[in-house]
Amino acid sequence: QNSKVIRNLGSLTQFTIADGLVGRTATGITIYDPAIFETDPQFGVEAALSAFDAQFTSSVFWEKTDRRQNVAGAGEFFIAPVFQRDFGQFEAALSKQAATGTTFTVRNQTIYDKNNNGSRALASDWFTAFEAEATQPLFRGRGTQVNRVPVVLARIRTDISIADFEISVRNMMLDLENSYWDLHFAYRFLETAKTGRDSALVTWKNTYVLLQGGKGTAQQEAQAREQYFFFRSQMETALRDLFAAETRLRWLMGLAATDGELIRPIDRPTLARVDFAWHDVHAESLVRYPELRRPRWLVKQRETEMISARNQLLPQLDLIATYRWLGIGDELITADRRGLNFIEEGSTAFDELTEGRYQEVRLGLQFTPPAIGARREMAGVRNAQLNLARSHARLEDMELNVSHLLTTAIQGLDFNYQVSQTHFNRWVAAEKEVEALKALYEGGQATVDLVLDGQRRRAQAQADFYRS
Repeated sequence: QNSKVIRNLGSLTQFTIADGLVGRTATGITIYDPAIFETDPQFGVEAALSAFDAQFTSSVFWEKTDRRQNVAGAGEFFIAPVFQRDFGQFEAALSKQAATGTTFTVRNQTIYDKNNNGSRALASDWFTAFEAEATQPLFRGRGTQVNRVPVVLARIRTDISIADFEISVRNMMLDLENSYWDLHFAYRFLETAKTGRDSALVTWKNTYVLLQGGKGTAQQEAQAREQYFFFRSQMETALRDLFAAETRLRWLMGLAATDGELIRPIDRPTLARVDFAWHDVHAESLVRYPELRRPRWLVKQRETEMISARNQLLPQLDLIATYRWLGIGDELITADRRGLNFIEEGSTAFDELTEGRYQEVRLGLQFTPPAIGARREMAGVRNAQLNLARSHARLEDMELNVSHLLTTAIQGLDFNYQVSQTHFNRWVAAEKEVEALKALYEGGQATVDLVLDGQRRRAQAQADFYRS
């Protein structure tokens, strides 16, 4: 709700590093990144799918010719000495590529021609033709698997960006949870420092009273006073660290640095032992770990690139079939059919075309082999093979690394549980020792330095327990 830019402690800019603010935020992951990648006009899925959209092209040209001919004498009776011509040409085509590689095209061509050629029956005429054409690759570019490669690659790149986004969100939640427990520890450590300070203050007051009554020494009073200021400095440092931890938590949550309130965690860390079934958590980590899903997508990407590279080794052999309807007339089209055929005056090209009197068929093969030796294509296949092998090797190494990280985490969990018990026992023992030393000191059977040392070790054991 509060984080359009995904925050993490690694991008937290220190107040003393002003230039890091722009650099770290500018490259940070935001909630918009997956959608931006999805809609990329160059590499997005929609951009790849646009290759299968219908394409419309058209052109119109008008040409006027006034050119002297290379004739003289009797030839002028057959060819005009000055060739004059008005020529117009209109073409329009609608084409679409199918996933199988077949390209379907519907095309119209309309031509107007008026010239002074003496052999013409009419001074001007209109020609129009509609044709349907299909081009089917037989080797290179044939099949849905090859033609959908750009779409699959775009989808994989989008999935990789989503995995990166998931990693960043997970890291932010990890930092948030760590910061939550850091703040919890900060409160505990402040409490420990306050306890040590209060104990040291009582001891200092007692030694001061004894000094004033002539029963103590200046050295004992100074030692007790030093211990008091030691714990006081620890408490002041703990208070500063608490404010810093609270500010850090606020920053991760997207809250204001201060609003007149102080956040305090209400949950407590569990004291129970937590055991994980190794095979279950190991299998789950290999499946759900986003850092492993990302290289798996890369392996899929390399496999898809391999398919495309191998397809380039095939020759280009296309089967082309064209069917055409033609019409020619004195005019192009009229509102009503006149029933006149070319070369009669008043005939229309569309009347003749729709009568179906003239139809043409064209069927053929177009062959383009790879370059002799196919050096570039072979290099592409070899490069794709090496990239695939490298991606597999990286994935296997990352899976091994994950198993080691999981082992380390479980070992750390067991260690922290064990050492927390040890520190708690230290704390209980130190508490009893301090009470015993205080009683001995008040009875004159122990020196103050033993009491002060016991108080310090008790505070340290308490802090170590909360930290573990």
